[in-house]
Amino acid sequence: MNNQFVTYEIALALKELGYSEICLGEYYIDKNKRIILSYKTHYHTKKRNSIQAPLWQQAIDFLREKYDIVINIYANASGYLFEMHDSAKRGGTHRYDSGFEGPNEGGCWNIYPEARKQAILKAIEWLV
Repeated sequence: MNNQFVTYEIALALKELGYSEICLGEYYIDKNKRIILSYKTHYHTKKRNSIQAPLWQQAIDFLREKYDIVINIYANASGYLFEMHDSAKRGGTHRYDSGFEGPNEGGCWNIYPEARKQAILKAIEWLV
C-alpha cells in the first residue's frame, strides 16, 4: 500500500507549496530518525511533527487546482513520458514535454509510477 502515497520528499515539498488536504496517511520521523508512513484510521489522531502523505492522485489534483498545472502521463513504444499544460481556465497552453529525459534507450521511463513521480518533481521544481 505504501506505493500509493507520494514519497516523503514530495510530501515535504507539497507542504511548502501549501498542501493541507486531509490524507489517509502521514509521515513522521521516529526516535531512531527513521521516516515512517502511518495509515490513519477512524480513531487516529495526528502524530506530533507529522506531515500529510497524499496519494499520488491527490498531488496531481493539488497542482492542477492550486497552480493550474495539468500533468499528462502517456505511453509510446519506448515506455512512459509526461507533458504539462496550463489548465483550461488559463488557456491549456502546452508548457513542457519530458522528451528524451527518461533513463531507457528511448528516453522514456519503463514504468508508469516513475514517469508520474518525475512529472510531479518537475512541476514542484517550477514552483519552488
